[in-house]
Amino acid sequence: MRFIKYASFLRHLGFALIVGMACYLGLREDSCFFSISWIPRKYSVQIMHATMYRNFIGFGLLGIYVGFCFAKELRIRSKKGYWIFFGLLALPVIKELLQIPLPNRHATFMGTFHGVSGALLGLILGKSVFSLIYLFVINWKPNMNSQAPNQQITRTRLDLFDATDGLDRGKPKLYEAVWYLCKCFFFLSPLPWPSSLRCFFLRLFGAKVGAGVVIKPRVNIHFPWKLELCDHSWLGEEVFILNFEVVKIGSHVCISQRAFLCGGNHDFRDEKFRYRNAPITIEDEAWIGAQTFVAPGVTVGAGAVVSACSFVNQNLPPAMICAGNPCEAVKPRWKS
Repeated sequence: MRFIKYASFLRHLGFALIVGMACYLGLREDSCFFSISWIPRKYSVQIMHATMYRNFIGFGLLGIYVGFCFAKELRIRSKKGYWIFFGLLALPVIKELLQIPLPNRHATFMGTFHGVSGALLGLILGKSVFSLIYLFVINWKPNMNSQAPNQQITRTRLDLFDATDGLDRGKPKLYEAVWYLCKCFFFLSPLPWPSSLRCFFLRLFGAKVGAGVVIKPRVNIHFPWKLELCDHSWLGEEVFILNFEVVKIGSHVCISQRAFLCGGNHDFRDEKFRYRNAPITIEDEAWIGAQTFVAPGVTVGAGAVVSACSFVNQNLPPAMICAGNPCEAVKPRWKS
């Protein structure tokens, strides 16, 4: 973030320098952007002897800068608009290069154009200087909270974390180890084992599984004894159910690919980083889109549709299409 601020600071500084150079190189008594009658004669003599090359550089730099800034400010989008805008700014350059003698009316027009260009230049220069001062002020902030390099700046102590505080695993370690072996062979494997076989193992390890449940390969279920799957529900490929607390999935529910039902969390305001887990409930006929994250303690209402890649951290109403980060109800699911 500070790099971006300093980059913007340097950009405005460069713009201000270019404008200053354009002012100096473009000044001449017979064709200048500002009236220089107030400059003492002994100083203006040097300006009057400016060469054609110097005058061209001055007009060129000014034209490029003014054109860029005001094309951006005026929101000129089309290429035709850019050509017309830069063509107008190029008139003084063409006049100076060709040394075209102009009638009085044209000379009046060019003088007026130079005056308008000078006014625009003054506005841009003022804007650049103001932006320069503003960026300098916001970047210059005394660090009141500075700390010694070796001084502790956080209170988090992961070495004090207790995995048994706030988490009831529900089964002995040996039981859990056997489940992990079974999960590696029949659930995390890409092999297309029948869903009936996977449902059998889930029931064997304590899950409540209804009829007609479909479980695709690579599904990761942490604790099957804390899972409830009702009739005719689908679990898509690579669904991850981190059920530190009970996760209940209703009937006719579709959990799409790579959805993450996360029943585990930590208390970030506790220096020991204790668990802060909560159950998740997906009610009947809901659809959780692919790569959706469902946070602990969330209830997704019956018939709700959660669009892909959403972040669900609050309860969702029934029969609504929900989307976003954070996920919110957008419109009703059913038209009638």
